[in-house]
Amino acid sequence: MLANLLPCAVVRPCTQTIARKRTHAARRAFTLVELLVVIGIIALLISVLLPALNKARKASRTTACMSNLRQLAMAEIQYNMDCKGKFSPYYNGSGPSKFQIEWMAQVMKPIQLDKVRLCPEAQTPNAAWPESGNQPGTAFNCWGPGGQALTDPNDYTGTGPPKNGVGRKLMGSYTFNGYCLRLDDSGNNNTLCGNGQAKVPDFLWQVMPKRGAEVPVMADGTWPTAWPKETDAVPKSLYADVGTPPSLGIGNNWSRMVIARHGFAINVAYLDGHVITTPLPDLWQVKWHQGWSLDRPQTGPGGSYPPPAGAPTYGNAIDMNAVRAKLKDLYKGS
Repeated sequence: MLANLLPCAVVRPCTQTIARKRTHAARRAFTLVELLVVIGIIALLISVLLPALNKARKASRTTACMSNLRQLAMAEIQYNMDCKGKFSPYYNGSGPSKFQIEWMAQVMKPIQLDKVRLCPEAQTPNAAWPESGNQPGTAFNCWGPGGQALTDPNDYTGTGPPKNGVGRKLMGSYTFNGYCLRLDDSGNNNTLCGNGQAKVPDFLWQVMPKRGAEVPVMADGTWPTAWPKETDAVPKSLYADVGTPPSLGIGNNWSRMVIARHGFAINVAYLDGHVITTPLPDLWQVKWHQGWSLDRPQTGPGGSYPPPAGAPTYGNAIDMNAVRAKLKDLYKGS
């Protein structure tokens, strides 16, 4: 009726406007192809960004680990100052001593360091090792809590040396440089100078060195203490003990520290408080003990205290090219 009453010129524009609106609405909708293209772009962006995000998360964990080590190193420096420049004696849980882990039991009450002792990359115990014995860690597992050696002396009420299943047990992801211990009548000097430990008494720092920035005190590791030597072989794995069953041997102390925890590196703290992320081959360049030399490593006399009589003996120069090649072959990362 309205069309009959109104002129054609009035009706036609309205019809054209409605048609244009319908066409515009249709154009606003996405086609299936367009949706697939958008999904493909999003998937591509995720694939590009995820590695970067994972890398950023790993970098964050490495930084947190460095902060932990810095706090532990500063605590050791404070202990050293309180003791007039002397390091702790060595105790192995036998005789009069009620503990073995000097750097935790003496530097600060262990319970105050529970979180600081754990690297973000290695916070859970090593499930492959029974808790009935001293429980070492791996590249991505902490050491403890199993074992009498890991007893918290502040929570031990038994008589005699520490025992399995008695008292609070400790966990951690860091390894103390065993050469930062000293000879003392109250300690177990013969064990400290054993072949698997310091071996040569002159290797021990005994007191705070003048150039503390060059002397490592603590690092990422799989056991509370280690005595690395130039002549120790490259470990068979950068991730975990490969023994069957695994063995917590100390014939090769590099196995306690040369681990791929932060990529192809570990963090190392020094006696001035600074911390460095150190590539695994460069650990051989660090001055772990007083006699450290890759060109002419001293091998004796030693193995007991007092040391056997005799002139110093020396081994062959360390082939660092062979060390680097072996480490690269063992590394499973990128």
